[in-house]
Amino acid sequence: MKITRTLLTAVLLTALIAAAGFVLADDVDEEKVFFQYCKTCHSPNWALEADKSEENWKLTVERMNLQYKMFSGKEIPSDDQELILEYLLRETGDN
Repeated sequence: MKITRTLLTAVLLTALIAAAGFVLADDVDEEKVFFQYCKTCHSPNWALEADKSEENWKLTVERMNLQYKMFSGKEIPSDDQELILEYLLRETGDN
């Protein structure tokens, strides 16, 4: 019985650690993508200090994509735009 409890505890702890790792990996990916694109035209801190609604952040990311295309000749992939939006909403809040 003690071995079963110990094994179950180990399995649960491993699952919790793995789940936390996946959340952190997503957060790191969002942050990495944000900093990759959001330093082309301005300081990334400028964006992180802004106070915008979710709709305004969506418009900002769309506008940022157009500006990025003007500077680099490439668009920001839509998946990356979503990650940037998620990062901005998490870091600045939906105001």
